Amino acid sequence: MPRTLVLATLLTLPVLAAPPAQAMQELTVELKVPDSAWTVEIKEVFRVGDELWVISKVERDARAVGAAVITTISSTLNVRASGLPVKHFVLGKTWSWENAEPYTFLKDREALDKQLEKASPLYMKGDAGTVPAPAPASRPRQPPPKPRPLNLTGVWKTANGDQTAYMRQLGIDLYVLIEDGRSRAIAVATVIGHTISIACLSDVPTSGTRNYTNKGEGSVSLDGTAVSWSDGPLDGKVWKKTADW
Repeated sequence: MPRTLVLATLLTLPVLAAPPAQAMQELTVELKVPDSAWTVEIKEVFRVGDELWVISKVERDARAVGAAVITTISSTLNVRASGLPVKHFVLGKTWSWENAEPYTFLKDREALDKQLEKASPLYMKGDAGTVPAPAPASRPRQPPPKPRPLNLTGVWKTANGDQTAYMRQLGIDLYVLIEDGRSRAIAVATVIGHTISIACLSDVPTSGTRNYTNKGEGSVSLDGTAVSWSDGPLDGKVWKKTADW
């Protein structure tokens, strides 16, 4: 008997039906414009009380060549609503004659902002006039890469092989001994990144000795295999590294 009672109770329980899906309501804005280069688009839809407020925008492509004849344009959108009355607001109108359509034409949407504070948005395009589009996320600025320190220690020769330079780099200090078969010159330079600044030069001819100071600059290739100078005994020459030292 208890089993019979339980089964009977289960059979008499009411079956709960799923709530019906909300119907779609078609919204259409249609109006006359001065020429065929104009377009209209629904930008936003709000539910305000028991009404739907539709905000549209008309625009004219300045690059387009449209027939100079009054034209009817339209835009259609479907939203989830249940047959509510509709009010249309249109932004972007620039012509002076009055339209026959029962729409409210606005210079900007500022007049609507207060009335829409408590409205429920049903659709938002994000470009209805004064609503700014979100700024693109900016990537963090990466610091410039630091110059890779180069060790220029080695044996260097000019392109035609008429001079040989023996370079010894200790930190940022670069000591250079230059030989061309007739004389020797000693250069002391500073290396910062890929720039060489000559601090002083000592020229040692084959006969006698002459010392003097000089200044100049040179540059080093990014891989440290070529050096060019703008002043001093290496002036105007490009040197290539031929061997380690």
